[in-house]
Amino acid sequence: MKGIVVLNGISMVHRFLGKDAFRNLEAEHELVFAILGDSAQIRKDLSASGLRLLDNHRVVWLRFYQSRFKHWLTLFNISCILYQDKSSSFKVRYQESRSSGWDRLERLAQPDIYQSYRKQIQERMGLHPGLLDLMLREQPDFIVVPSSGVDQVTDDVLQMGNKLGIPTLMLIFNWDNLSSKGIYHFHPTLLGVWGEQSRRHAIDIQGFEANHVFSIGAVQYPSIEALPPVNRAAIRMDMGLPADVTTVLFAGTLRLFDETTLLQRVEEAIESGTLPKIHVLYRPHPWRHRRTDEPNFLDFEWKHITLDPSIASIYEVAKQSSKNINMVYDTDTLLNLYQVVDAVISPMSTILLESMMFGLPTMAVAFTDGKHSWSADKVSQMHHFKELYAIPELLVCREQGQFFDLVKQLVAQIGNPSVKSALQAVSRDCLFQDAQHTYAERVGVLVDKLMKESSVPPNYTDITPWYRLMNRLRNQIYEIGEQVRSLNWIKRIVRKIKAFRL
Repeated sequence: MKGIVVLNGISMVHRFLGKDAFRNLEAEHELVFAILGDSAQIRKDLSASGLRLLDNHRVVWLRFYQSRFKHWLTLFNISCILYQDKSSSFKVRYQESRSSGWDRLERLAQPDIYQSYRKQIQERMGLHPGLLDLMLREQPDFIVVPSSGVDQVTDDVLQMGNKLGIPTLMLIFNWDNLSSKGIYHFHPTLLGVWGEQSRRHAIDIQGFEANHVFSIGAVQYPSIEALPPVNRAAIRMDMGLPADVTTVLFAGTLRLFDETTLLQRVEEAIESGTLPKIHVLYRPHPWRHRRTDEPNFLDFEWKHITLDPSIASIYEVAKQSSKNINMVYDTDTLLNLYQVVDAVISPMSTILLESMMFGLPTMAVAFTDGKHSWSADKVSQMHHFKELYAIPELLVCREQGQFFDLVKQLVAQIGNPSVKSALQAVSRDCLFQDAQHTYAERVGVLVDKLMKESSVPPNYTDITPWYRLMNRLRNQIYEIGEQVRSLNWIKRIVRKIKAFRL
């Protein structure tokens, strides 16, 4: 049988092809990998990282249509307004993203109006032209799409599968995708999720049928039992960590939080004896959003804090750039790191779950930094963190004044087997673990199930040449309209600059 795997940009390529997520499928089926993005840039970025992930695969490239994504994004924003009662994450996103232009979206956020508007928008957009041409040319028996929810390809793929009746398997990319990325406009035939927590989110929030959702883990996380042993002393030496000092990992967040200022306070507290003698390993988030008025960690001399050398260059680029950074990085380095530190502190990120997988004493920073609206206090309200708060062994710091006391409690938990057991139990609810089978094998099992349950073949015959032509023209008209609107924005900005100078 033939399958098409659709990957959105370099992150999906690196994560899924880098981990051989489709090895079993390629052994049993003819696969075509359709990648959305700039072919030359993605190949260049992979080459710069020493990766040859596209070799020995049949690859085709899809064009990104900005206008289509803007429509999907509008529907996502409306769904966050309308379905706030389903997930606290929707409410946080709505409150923190709302701008003056949202009045119209709020008027559309009524059940009947929203459904009618959504149907109108989808009919007006039609289908993604390049994706449609690919499906008609290859006529696949199934589609596999790794999804991060609100991305540049998921809605187009699910719309296509729905229109043509192609059995589709969607694989969840991130921990919060089902609880914070709005309501999915179309459902795939089957859904592979991280664990029982996200399975509940799929059923209760997204309305999936229970027998269509399967816990298969995450491609980047092998079973803890399957990890090879590491040379703890050698890794610590390579990272510049002291050999015999308790080490706490401070892992930064994607969202807005002044980490440097908090770390300065930690440095002073260790030096003065307010905190016990510990050493802190600082690992900024590789895709960290640009902060407001955050001091540069590299501008200071540190005695008790070390910047993770594996990510130092990424941090330096991020601090110098005016844009958010989205760079390829190696998750294996992070998995090794958990085996050489003694405890973890993080301002509300997936790091919390990863630390709990290893049974490390873990502390969540859940207070505001006083500089950013969407800071750790708001992120802590998001739906996927709720189960973590149910156990006392996870320390949650909601007030900055409690920080040092909780750090002392964190250090006191090191080596406590009951703490390790409690944390790992909750992590297994969030992330399925299977030491006997690889992620690629679990994906293969789901595709076999997909094919057995799909009794009706895809419908490729109803798409006429006339439909294809009109569909392509519709998308081209939208793109031209977006370009014209962009030019108008530029003209208005230029006029404002001229007026200011006068």
